[in-house]
Amino acid sequence: MTFKYVIVCLSVLLPTAALLYPYVSGVWLRWRMISELRKKAEKNGFKYRRFYKNIFLIRNRSSKYDLVIYNDERLYAVKLWSSYFLRSELEVGRNGKVRERRAVPPVFSVLSGGRGARGLMGPAHSVARTYLPRKYTKSERRIENILLIYPSYNKISVYDGVERSVLGTGDELFGKKIFSPSAFFCEIEQKAANG
Repeated sequence: MTFKYVIVCLSVLLPTAALLYPYVSGVWLRWRMISELRKKAEKNGFKYRRFYKNIFLIRNRSSKYDLVIYNDERLYAVKLWSSYFLRSELEVGRNGKVRERRAVPPVFSVLSGGRGARGLMGPAHSVARTYLPRKYTKSERRIENILLIYPSYNKISVYDGVERSVLGTGDELFGKKIFSPSAFFCEIEQKAANG
């Protein structure tokens, strides 16, 4: 009786854990990155405020910025965006909708004719316009909108109907400047040093 119970529990728990792993690991990495960001901001004289108490509630396409980092002269409005799967790409269509493409390795290379991984395309989603609470927009600080992507995508591409261009750190997407955590940490340190 006990052995059968253990087998049944394992047969339910293992597939569930396998399905949830990308999301749990993504949330863990995001939590570590936010903790490091807070330390770097405070060390360099910036104040830090996040708008969600629980990082599980942060969604890529929400209409609200997730946190702000500011001092007397400058305010960074930060929208967090995460890729939960390895080998995935973010594609932005000419209509502004986003979709993710994941590289899925073939299960049986004999049946695939020796080809490499194939792309699994997700559904297209609209991205809401992001707003900042009014108390932060009324000040005299210079506001910079940041799209902080971590865990990162292999590639972010924009298709305008004619050609596809690849975006990287410093490029603009959805009215925000794209940053990786390391590039954003450097930005904060540089601005603190220059005043």
